[in-house]
Amino acid sequence: MILCKYTKLDRAVYLGHLDVLKMFGMAIRRTAIPVAYSMGFNKHILLYMSQPLSLGLASECEYFCIDSPCDPDEFAEKMNSSLPEGIRLTKAFFVQKNPNIAGLMCAADYTAEFADRNYDPDDILKITEKPAIEMEIVSKGVKKIKDIKPLIYDISIENNFLKFCLACGNSNLKADRFISYITETTGIRFSGFITKKHLYTAVNGKLTDIDDYLGK
Repeated sequence: MILCKYTKLDRAVYLGHLDVLKMFGMAIRRTAIPVAYSMGFNKHILLYMSQPLSLGLASECEYFCIDSPCDPDEFAEKMNSSLPEGIRLTKAFFVQKNPNIAGLMCAADYTAEFADRNYDPDDILKITEKPAIEMEIVSKGVKKIKDIKPLIYDISIENNFLKFCLACGNSNLKADRFISYITETTGIRFSGFITKKHLYTAVNGKLTDIDDYLGK
């Protein structure tokens, strides 16, 4: 099998998860890359994607796994020749079996650019000093108050960017909800896209980059 890491940037952030899945399928058929298909009457490409990214978020670390005998570098080159702007395979390598990135992931790094420089960094950094950070969450139409502090692993400010690490996977705090909370609480505005930069798994209680964990 081939595990691929890809970007979702620029206008591609407005593509939904199923749209991206269909786009990969179309690129594979256009380039005639040999891949495995399901059995049965309605055959489909056996392509396994990591968890969906919220619509409107950018990412430099999305993944999918596919069963193909093609050389990984050749696979990436052919795919990139047929993919739209913003979607690019940055890594492709053989794996013995699907590593189930969705099951491995537990945290992610993000960046968000401030709309201007007229803000007090302490207004944001003080948020993490609170004993609890309560945010209203709507789940299945039901509103509830949740303490999100245990889901915030790190937060800092650098070169007019807010950098933050949040839990994802089984315990999840969506980056766009977190940024909305900051804006509602402090009045500080952000511009451009929120960008996912790194994805982590837990190894012996420590966050480890997925690529390092896989040895790539």
